[in-house]
Amino acid sequence: MCEENCNSTIIDKDVDEIVQLESQLAKVKMPIEDQRNPELLYNKLSLKQLANRTNFDWLDKIFLPSWNGFNVINHSLSNQTEVIVGDLEYYEKAIKIIDDTPPPFRKNVFEFKKIHHGITNLEERWRTCLNLVNSNLDWALSRLYVDHHFTKKEKQEATNVIDEVQDAFRYLLEHNTWLDETTRNASIGKLNKVTKNVAYPDWLLDNLQLDTYHGLDNRTMVIELLSNKNYLMSYVDFLRLNTEKYVNELEQPIVVDKSWPMPPFIVNAAYEPDQNSISTILSIVTMFNQIILITFIVNCKRSNSGVSIEGSILRCRISG
Repeated sequence: MCEENCNSTIIDKDVDEIVQLESQLAKVKMPIEDQRNPELLYNKLSLKQLANRTNFDWLDKIFLPSWNGFNVINHSLSNQTEVIVGDLEYYEKAIKIIDDTPPPFRKNVFEFKKIHHGITNLEERWRTCLNLVNSNLDWALSRLYVDHHFTKKEKQEATNVIDEVQDAFRYLLEHNTWLDETTRNASIGKLNKVTKNVAYPDWLLDNLQLDTYHGLDNRTMVIELLSNKNYLMSYVDFLRLNTEKYVNELEQPIVVDKSWPMPPFIVNAAYEPDQNSISTILSIVTMFNQIILITFIVNCKRSNSGVSIEGSILRCRISG
């Protein structure tokens, strides 16, 4: 972390400065309780507006170098391109903090993190390969799980259960005496429009759509990938294909059916406020062939600023 002639005093000083920097960055982060508020996390800006707010050229220093690094040239990125930023205030303050940090000190921070989060042994090759498959071919992996462990009948049965839970919540909202009519109508309206992601999307069973999702619909490129004996280069080419896919989708409308918050092979359930969707993932639906875990929105309230519906979790265990 320091030069050859450094001593314990210099090391102590460097460590204190690193802790101070990390503390400054932590203090400007959005409080945990606010991170669950979708309104605070939805800040739509053009790249030019973002640059003005943060005093940092995101287009020339981040986006364009990233696309160029993967040889993605067919894009329309410009300062007018709109992005959605989560913790906007953090970026505004963090960049100023980093700008005020001397370059030698930034190097020390990097070295410190390498040591602090470092590893003593290289990860086993099989685990590295497995993690790469999980992170980059998650939906293809989910397809294998569906083919071996799930049927359309089981998916329909799970969907029926969720429909019944939705009907039960609708009944509660309609008959609760403590709700005023404005809150009741808003809650029922949102409940009726909930998107239910159950087990897996139907398009997952379509090979062509699955290939397209992973950017592998160009058969010529796929053949080249499979014939490449250099694992590293084939992986880089695969990442480039995925990057091209994401770039091409930047200015396209979101397809909700292909925007699940997680792939089906992950053991989890979630509510996505931006989409007003619930996801009961395949591995949960089939767990032990006995238990169905359902996550739903159950808590609604009237706030001073108007009607809002908050997410909380109801877990129903259904045996059979």
